Amino acid sequence: MKKRAVVLKTIRLRKADLERLERLKQLTGKSLSEIVREAVKKYYRQEEKRKIKKHYIEIEIE
Repeated sequence: MKKRAVVLKTIRLRKADLERLERLKQLTGKSLSEIVREAVKKYYRQEEKRKIKKHYIEIEIE
């Protein structure tokens, strides 16, 4: 698997997104950077499989 250098300059979050991230942080006990890192990895895995064509990263809350 290729390693990619990912530079995220800004992540735009609505207030609701921020509240969801805070809840996810409490539920999982992970830091925000870990949550975002996992979302980025998942995004690139899906992109490599050509399953997605969108230009934003979703963070799923289970």
